[in-house]
Amino acid sequence: MPAIQEERPCHVEQKNWSVVRQFIGYRRFETDEQLALLDKIYPLVMQYHNFFSPMMRLQAKERDGSKVTRRYAIATTPLPTAC
Repeated sequence: MPAIQEERPCHVEQKNWSVVRQFIGYRRFETDEQLALLDKIYPLVMQYHNFFSPMMRLQAKERDGSKVTRRYAIATTPLPTAC
């Protein structure tokens, strides 16, 4: 395997790193030191996102022919439900 890998398609990075990219930006990180920093930042950002980021939960979904109407609850953080 070569030392430098080809660029991954953008949709792969978008799915895997979209939350982290919102915090650190969209610059390219190439060195081992930068990778080590990303490895430290990733779990912290995911904990922040999972516990403190407001989420909208689906309350009801109604179908009228081909039209689907979705009703969501007010956005709240998941932390109170986890405790």
